[in-house]
Amino acid sequence: MPNAAFTARITDFTGARRTVTLSAPESDAVIDTALLFDGDTITASGDRRGTLTITRTLSHPAAATATRTIVLELADQRRPTDRQHEDLALISEWEEHHPEGAVLTPEGAARTRFERVTPGRTQRLLAAGWLTPGGRAGGHVRVSYAGRVAAVLHEHRLRTGTVGTEAWASGAVWGGWVPCPPLYVSMCGCGWRSPHRSEDPGIARSHGRSHRQGRLQALFTA
Repeated sequence: MPNAAFTARITDFTGARRTVTLSAPESDAVIDTALLFDGDTITASGDRRGTLTITRTLSHPAAATATRTIVLELADQRRPTDRQHEDLALISEWEEHHPEGAVLTPEGAARTRFERVTPGRTQRLLAAGWLTPGGRAGGHVRVSYAGRVAAVLHEHRLRTGTVGTEAWASGAVWGGWVPCPPLYVSMCGCGWRSPHRSEDPGIARSHGRSHRQGRLQALFTA
C-alpha cells in the first residue's frame, strides 16, 4: 500500500465526519480536482503542519446551500533535510519542462538528464509521500503536493526576535527616563523580515505566519 502523504478530515454535505489517510497519488488527485472545479476553494494555513482546507459549496435556487470540507495535514510532520530539499528542487525544476517527471530507474533512482537522486534518497522521499510515482508502469516520479508543501515549510522557517530600540526613552509624561519595552519582529529563513514591529510577540508571530501562508497559497494559485 502506498505511503500516506496527507491525513484528511472530511465533513460531508450531510455533516457526517470521517478521517482517512491519502497516499501521494490520491491526495494529488483530490487537489487537482479542486483546482479544476469552479465550486472548490483551496485555502492554505500558515501553520507548521502544512494545513490545507478544500471547500466545495453547492447551491441551487430550490435547495439549501450545502458545503463539504476536506482538511489536509501532512502525514509526515518531519521537515525535509537540506539534501532532501535539494533533491525535491531538482525534480521540481525538471518537471517545468518535462511534466512526466524524473525517470525512475530499475534500481530505484530518480534521474534527470545529467543528475541523479540515489535509490536510497529516492525511496525515502517516496516513503514520506513527497514524490508521486507515475508514467507508464510507474516509470517516473514527480514532486507531490505534499512534497511541495514540505519544501515551502523547509524554506520558510520562522523565528521571532527583538529589534534595536533605545534602552531608555524620554518620559515627558512620566517625568524623567523610563525603560522601553522590547519590540518584536518576525523573520524567515528565506531572508524575509517583517516591516512591522510590535510590543506583543504574538502579533509579531502572526506576521510571520501570514508570510508563510502566502507562499503556501501560491502553490495553488494559477
